[in-house]
Amino acid sequence: EIWLVEAKDSSAAAEIEELAQARVEQRKQEFETYSPSQYQVLESAAILREGNYVVLLVSQDTEALKAAFDKAVGID
Repeated sequence: EIWLVEAKDSSAAAEIEELAQARVEQRKQEFETYSPSQYQVLESAAILREGNYVVLLVSQDTEALKAAFDKAVGID
């Protein structure tokens, strides 16, 4: 699961960050006993913010996705 959202301003970006965190927590509860392997993927989820951009990354390779985002926004 990947979200890439451009918020209209900083306040909206903060709200989106909160929604992303709530989404991860909700999915963790759903998968904790249903699918332990997917639960582990959710444990490594990342929520990133750069300016008004908010990114949610839920992947088996979160680190590679984080690196790609950093590169795209000019963070090395």
